Amino acid sequence: MAALKKMLAQRHTTVFPITEAITQRATDLLETLALSQGLQMGDSLIAGTALEHQFTVLTSNLKHFRAVPGLSVEAFDPRA
Repeated sequence: MAALKKMLAQRHTTVFPITEAITQRATDLLETLALSQGLQMGDSLIAGTALEHQFTVLTSNLKHFRAVPGLSVEAFDPRA
């Protein structure tokens, strides 16, 4: 955890709290997409946060996020 906090601080990131609204969105996504699309808890929280704040998700794992209605997703290749 200390290493993660250090890395986030070095990159001047903003950490958003998990609010009740984000939790509800994530729960709704899990209920509708976990079985059919393989959406997992971590991805549902990321998607719920992005939806709540109207952010685009930048990811190298498009599989789960493409199925989320209304979510803006952009592909990222960490090797590039």
